[in-house]
Amino acid sequence: MNRIIEANFLPPPVEEAGDKARILIIDDNRDFTYSAKRALERTRRYSVWEENDPAKAHQTAQRVKPDLILLDIAMPETDGGEVAARIESDPTLHRTPIVFLTGQVTKAEQDRVSGSKGIPFWPSRLAFQTWSQALNSICPIRRAQPS
Repeated sequence: MNRIIEANFLPPPVEEAGDKARILIIDDNRDFTYSAKRALERTRRYSVWEENDPAKAHQTAQRVKPDLILLDIAMPETDGGEVAARIESDPTLHRTPIVFLTGQVTKAEQDRVSGSKGIPFWPSRLAFQTWSQALNSICPIRRAQPS
């Protein structure tokens, strides 16, 4: 018995965001980014993109042009402080707010991102309701641009 299953593995086009705020989640943990994306999109206020490879995060941010970036600090090879520095040095992205996510904040992690404009750390296990309230204050809903 042969079955054909069609799947679209390409990221959704950026144009699909419409008047919703665009959020980019950068974390090497695919389970976390998937569940956070689903929870945020259920509110119908955000269009959310995931990037699980920190080496590609800057490129993804350039393509998506997010209104907010949720960024894990502790990732292998390229940590969140390095990713934030690249994004903040980009003239088209330097004003994008960055919220650092982490399971634990160590002194070394605080030091790595201390020069960044990121918003204070959010524990990645923070209750979703708290996330949603905080996001509303940081990331207003986009309004359609007049043609």
